[in-house]
Amino acid sequence: MRPYQKIAAITLVLLLGATVYSLIWTEQPPGTSKNSGSASGAASSSTVDQIPILTVEKLAKMPTTEEELPFAQEGLRIADHELDLAYAAAERQMQENPAPLSAEAKISRITRTKSMTPKKI
Repeated sequence: MRPYQKIAAITLVLLLGATVYSLIWTEQPPGTSKNSGSASGAASSSTVDQIPILTVEKLAKMPTTEEELPFAQEGLRIADHELDLAYAAAERQMQENPAPLSAEAKISRITRTKSMTPKKI
């Protein structure tokens, strides 16, 4: 094997390794969904994405001057509002599309309903 072929082969292997590493490193964190809520609540376990508020909380601790402080507070306020909206949307979706109950859960609901109804004397 000629020297330039060895260099090319080593370069390709290093690039392949860097690609695999970057794909693993940039993988989506657990708890976040790749689809944007297009599935019904019964088909997917919807969770509220808290990454924006966590990021802003980290950044809000970093302002170095008094001029940056209002911007950090505004970013925190907006991220909190966005989280509230996402939670309300997820809650509404779960109410509109409840998860199907298992047989045991249906029996439990029936017995609980019967025990909560007042008895006539």
